[in-house]
Amino acid sequence: MKLENKEKSKELLLLGIHPFLALPYMLKNLKKRREYQIITFSLFFAILGYFFVPPKNYDLYQRFEYYTKYTPSMFMKYNDFYLGTLTVIGRTLGLKENILGFISSFILYYYLLKIGYETTARKIKSNKKYVIYMIMYTLSVPLVFFNGVRYPVGFILYVYGIYNYYYKNERKKAYTYMILGALAHYSIYLFIFLFLIFEFIFSKIRDPYIWKGLVLLGFVIGSSPGIMTSIIVGLGNFINFAIGHEVFSVTDYVTGDWGTGQYAHMDFIEVSKQIIMLYSFKLIFLLHSLLRKPETSLYKYTIFLSAVTLLVAPFFTLFERLSKVLIILILILNTNESFLEKKVQKTNVILSAMIFLFTFIILFEIKEETGIFITSYIANPITSGFRVLAELIVN
Repeated sequence: MKLENKEKSKELLLLGIHPFLALPYMLKNLKKRREYQIITFSLFFAILGYFFVPPKNYDLYQRFEYYTKYTPSMFMKYNDFYLGTLTVIGRTLGLKENILGFISSFILYYYLLKIGYETTARKIKSNKKYVIYMIMYTLSVPLVFFNGVRYPVGFILYVYGIYNYYYKNERKKAYTYMILGALAHYSIYLFIFLFLIFEFIFSKIRDPYIWKGLVLLGFVIGSSPGIMTSIIVGLGNFINFAIGHEVFSVTDYVTGDWGTGQYAHMDFIEVSKQIIMLYSFKLIFLLHSLLRKPETSLYKYTIFLSAVTLLVAPFFTLFERLSKVLIILILILNTNESFLEKKVQKTNVILSAMIFLFTFIILFEIKEETGIFITSYIANPITSGFRVLAELIVN
């Protein structure tokens, strides 16, 4: 215990000086499976979130503007409560707008790494595999995913809710986190809607051929944008009508800038990247859904979500957001010893495909965001945890 406290104190001290100074020591300690590292790694990313300098086309830039120009009448502007509540608290305490990135990043990585730790620390015997799995959990979201503030928080709270519902069988806690996720970003209502459809209609299905058929049907129909456009438009209008408010912008998510129209704004390299990611995700979802029998509720739910995700493959943001949820749930299943038993080779194929995909995305993101990273962390000489603390106290 004394050694663990010493290691924790040293990690916090190094984070206070500079997060990149702390990273090698934190990675070295990772194989020791210390639970406190859920906090220290979350702080590492939170500090990066605090000093991140967003370009004008980034969501965080718009959130900064919202924060600095905030008036009470703007509270319901984004159809959620998280950004408004955080803004009111931050403005009341006189905190800089950077607090948005700090808190959102911390929440994102705290729950992401908490899931990773709980599914691996006591179940994966090999220290090497434990390190690999924890790194995979960390890299399962883009490096600057936190810049959206609202959606990353809503997304991870929903995932944590599903994790509690199926993996830990804690229903009340699960519903609480799902609702909190929806309050953080209105699009989480769509995920809750899909969850309810699964629970009331699909969860009792046992026949493996029906599940395989659903996934293959989703793959085939999802390869035809024309058919899917009419289906998504109808579903979106129904959700908006049922809730009594436009929580799902059909035009934006289907044919506009966040739908099939997204590709019109990309150059050749970006389109190539998206195509590689699209087919890599499709391959992972098909392998995951077809290689095993649907034995657990969580596995059935991921097969159902795979079918839905493959259905909406033509629509950029819908596919991307569903994929982010699904990829973490697949990680949860593939780090479960009872799920791995007698199926190691199949698991290795799926995890190998995921490692390739994560590596590709991260390398491309580093290349794409190099200038932003330089501006945020290298050109800024005092990217320090102590500076964050000082600014929080002084203000």
